[in-house]
Amino acid sequence: MAKTRSNIENLLSMLPHEQQDEIMRGIRAMIVATVTFRMRDKVKLYRMEHGLTQADFARCANLDRGFVQRLEAGVVVDPLLSNVLKLATMMGCTIDELLDDHTREELLAKPTISKPRKAREGGVRNGTEK
Repeated sequence: MAKTRSNIENLLSMLPHEQQDEIMRGIRAMIVATVTFRMRDKVKLYRMEHGLTQADFARCANLDRGFVQRLEAGVVVDPLLSNVLKLATMMGCTIDELLDDHTREELLAKPTISKPRKAREGGVRNGTEK
């Protein structure tokens, strides 16, 4: 099945590759700067921008990895308020900021966090020895 090209792709194909790349970067930057994000988008963007896996993010936020997975996939429609509070705390924002629409720049202006260290086998965990 042949893929049809858009008008923009047709116009870009007439330009040198350097100009095509520059125009596409500009278009992406404009889109990213103006698009607002839902909570699930904010969580995924925050996690990816800070180099965290879903498991790392869930561990840092004291959440179940499956919850983070379902949230990013859009399966979780009405999360518990306690989970929303954990997400907001993890991301360094208020619940309002997490639930309201914000641009990518506003979201990325939040403070960074460090990755959690993985628990060592045979070590101390939660105050008790294994």
